[in-house]
Amino acid sequence: VPSPPHIKSTRHRHEYSERGEEGKKRRKEKRENKGCAKKGRGENKEEEKMRIISSVRTAPILLSSRLPFLTSRWQRSFSSSIPALSSPSSSAVMADFRSDTVTVPSVEMRKAMAEAKVGDDVMVEDPTTIELEEKVAHLAGKEKGLYVPSGTMGNLICVGVHCRQSDEVIVGSESHLLWYEQVGISAVWGASMRVVKNTEKGELDMNEVRSSIRQVKEKDGSFSLDVHYPRTACIAVENTHNRCLGQAITPSHMEEVRQVCDEYKLGLHVDGARIFHSAAALNTSVSDLLKHADSASLCMSKGVGAPVGSVIVGSEAFIGEARRRRKMLGGGMRQCGIIAAGALFGLENIVPKFKHDIERAQKLGEAFRQFDHLIEMKSDDVQTNMVYFNMKGKNEEERAERASNYASYLRERGVLVEHYGGPLTRIVVHHQIGDDHISHLISSTARFCAEYA
Repeated sequence: VPSPPHIKSTRHRHEYSERGEEGKKRRKEKRENKGCAKKGRGENKEEEKMRIISSVRTAPILLSSRLPFLTSRWQRSFSSSIPALSSPSSSAVMADFRSDTVTVPSVEMRKAMAEAKVGDDVMVEDPTTIELEEKVAHLAGKEKGLYVPSGTMGNLICVGVHCRQSDEVIVGSESHLLWYEQVGISAVWGASMRVVKNTEKGELDMNEVRSSIRQVKEKDGSFSLDVHYPRTACIAVENTHNRCLGQAITPSHMEEVRQVCDEYKLGLHVDGARIFHSAAALNTSVSDLLKHADSASLCMSKGVGAPVGSVIVGSEAFIGEARRRRKMLGGGMRQCGIIAAGALFGLENIVPKFKHDIERAQKLGEAFRQFDHLIEMKSDDVQTNMVYFNMKGKNEEERAERASNYASYLRERGVLVEHYGGPLTRIVVHHQIGDDHISHLISSTARFCAEYA
């Protein structure tokens, strides 16, 4: 009997002709094995779904605000399909004081982002991004602004514009540029850092600054440079200064740095990640703090509350070169008006609340001084939205253990703080910390300290 035309191989002809009990049994086994495999894959997918659902459930915002693109009917359907999860006190995060980078977009901010007008920003055609750049440049008192993905990239670009390969940048010993940006200016631009001391106020030691400049000024006003040395090109200042207890750098210090820059024809860059807090603390404007700077990077994703990005500011020529370097680093973001809208919302609605955040941080500082048998405040006063303190103890090991126990104790009560290792703890107040969170942190700290009374 000839084989049907679609049965070509010997194996296929053999399977086609199996019509007895043995063939039926074999085909049944194949179907069952295939079904088991599908079931296994389904179980894995179900486990993955539960993991994702758990992370959504434990997030400190509503599911509806995480998934704004769902209709209300689908939100109800999805929410009802999520099984109830056990919520011990250790997993129910009530307040996150670790940083002002942990804030999440509010429903109102998400609405502004969803409705943003967008275009191609690499072609300078995104209207919302252009609006953000112009607004920040105006606030900073500069000609132009440029939206970049992060503060680290903002600093990297600005220093790159100021420097040539093998040039040197003067930075503070506690600066973010030195500690937390992987020495990117060396890796990318071939520039190096000359480190000078930061004072307790976060200012640069100006005697060290002057002695660190490589160029020698001659009597006729010209400069000479030893052939062995790199050329000093730029001085970088951080404001507020994170590792110096969040101190605000005053306009008078900026003027002092500017005089040195003018004398030696150096650029002046400001890492202004939290400069809006400095302006609020010093009761002045951002433009007053930056009037002596050639460039600055202002973060939109810290206290301002936007999900992404920083804006760098400077002269029109400076930003023109910065735009080229942003492209080189892969920082062109195309239709980024969606996230720029979040930054605009934050500037208009969240930055005006910074004074209140600072007042609440100061309230924490005053409360913690009452526990001086265990807590040693790092400064006499809290100037911005950061509170730093050490745990006391007989030795370094005991102090570090107590600081770790304190962070764990608070976590069990729904509060997160930043323990840096050793005895040091940092607490940061932001707009999503309520007055009830402040009270809860103070009372929890009091109970913890009572155990060591």
